[in-house]
Amino acid sequence: MKKKIFLLFVTSILFGCKSNPNNIDLEMKNNNEFIIYVASHFYDCVGVVPQKCLLIKFEDEDKWQLHYDGIQGFNFEEEYAYKLLIKKEILDPNNVLADASSVMYHLVKILDKKIFKKEDLNGNWKLKKINNTLIDDDKIVLHIDTNSLKFFGNDGCNSFFGNTTVISSNSIKFGPLMSTKIFCEEKIKIADLFTNTLQESQSYKKYGAFLEIKSKQNTLIFKR
Repeated sequence: MKKKIFLLFVTSILFGCKSNPNNIDLEMKNNNEFIIYVASHFYDCVGVVPQKCLLIKFEDEDKWQLHYDGIQGFNFEEEYAYKLLIKKEILDPNNVLADASSVMYHLVKILDKKIFKKEDLNGNWKLKKINNTLIDDDKIVLHIDTNSLKFFGNDGCNSFFGNTTVISSNSIKFGPLMSTKIFCEEKIKIADLFTNTLQESQSYKKYGAFLEIKSKQNTLIFKR
C-alpha cells in the first residue's frame, strides 16, 4: 500500500513539472522582468529634441531599437556591451508628461559586460572567401568607418556605399546599400551574393587580420 502511495506521489510530481515546462519564464513575465542587450555606443535620435539614445534588443526579438528614456539605476559606459535583467514599470498615464513614455525600465542586475572598441573594424577589408569558395579578385573590397557610421567599397563590378550600425562586439548591420548600375555578366553572381550577404548580415567575428561577416545563409571572409 505504501509503495502505491509513493508511486502516485512521484507520478504527480513528474506530470506536474511537465505541465509547465516554461515555469521560470512565466515567473519572469509575471514579475515584469526581461533580459535585454545594450549596444556599446550611444546613437543619435530625435524625440522632443535631438538627443543620444541607447540601442537595445529584447532577448526573444531579432530587431534592435532606440531607447529614449534610459534605464533607472543603470550607469551606461560607452565601449561596453551589456546584457541586463530589467524590470518594467507601467506608469499612471495621468502622471506622465506629453510625448513621454508610460513605461519605465529599472535595472535588476547586470548579467554581462564586455569591452568593445568599434574602431577595431575601421579600414579596408579585401574579400577572400564566400562560404567555401576562394575569391581571387582584389577589386572586391569593403571599407568600414565606424566613426561616421559609413561604409563603401566595390563588389568587383559596381561601387557601393551606405550606413552601418556597429551594434556590439559580435553584431553589425549594413544598409540600405546604394550602388552604381554597371552590368558585368561574368561577375554578377558573385557581386550579388556579396552585397546581399552584407545587407542581410547578422553577426561578425574579428580574429587577427581577418574579419568574418555572417548572414543566416552565407559567410564572408575578409583580410586587411
